[in-house]
Amino acid sequence: MYPVHDVDALLLIAITLSSKRRPAQLVEIVAALDLLQVTPPSATRLLDAFDQLGRHGMINLRADGFCLTEKAESVMARQPRRGSSEERIFRVRDDLSVRISRHRDR
Repeated sequence: MYPVHDVDALLLIAITLSSKRRPAQLVEIVAALDLLQVTPPSATRLLDAFDQLGRHGMINLRADGFCLTEKAESVMARQPRRGSSEERIFRVRDDLSVRISRHRDR
């Protein structure tokens, strides 16, 4: 069982911000993390988040970068546009944990 952490939600938000028109490159995702004005996660925690989100079908790595899957897009579509970074992370983490637990139960 994988618990969903803030870094997972943070990464999902950063990929959403950086992949509006095309898949995002790693440097664009890191820049989006900086825009969120939160303490950046360690490289190890960030790598774990990439691995877990990929394993649970939330992000895809393509030749031209990272993008959200339809499941992740549905999680992000339900999020309000306003709110502090901390509030957004909390809401995304909550929705993500529900989605991942459903994925595991299949």
